[in-house]
Amino acid sequence: MSNFKIEGAKELNKALGSFTKDIEQKIAKQAVRAGANVIAKEARLLAPMGLTGTLKRSIKVVARSKRTGDAVASVVTRSGKKYTLRNMNAWYAGMVEFGTSKNPARPFLRPALDSKGPEAIKAISNKIVARIKKMAVLKK
Repeated sequence: MSNFKIEGAKELNKALGSFTKDIEQKIAKQAVRAGANVIAKEARLLAPMGLTGTLKRSIKVVARSKRTGDAVASVVTRSGKKYTLRNMNAWYAGMVEFGTSKNPARPFLRPALDSKGPEAIKAISNKIVARIKKMAVLKK
């Protein structure tokens, strides 16, 4: 498990609080997506190529806002029938990440988070600052 130090979080939170809830949620959602994109990019680099590259193509970022107002972004691998047509159905991603009784683990998601976590936090912070500055100019 990685530890990250965040400086200036109180100031960013105070600045975010000066906007309406809708704008605050939009900024937070964009920010967590920016951080997750850093992790997803690294995960694509670390994922084994395999024969078709499907696993690499299946790594995506999904961002949403919960009803509680929390912004959440996840780095996921797509699977299922609707992704088969797009050649993104990596139903076996968990078996690659964690291994099986017959194949050793070849993790790509956890190492991506471990190595790029601080960079992802920086991307989140930079996105929030940029959006706050942009919104402050529009507010005037």
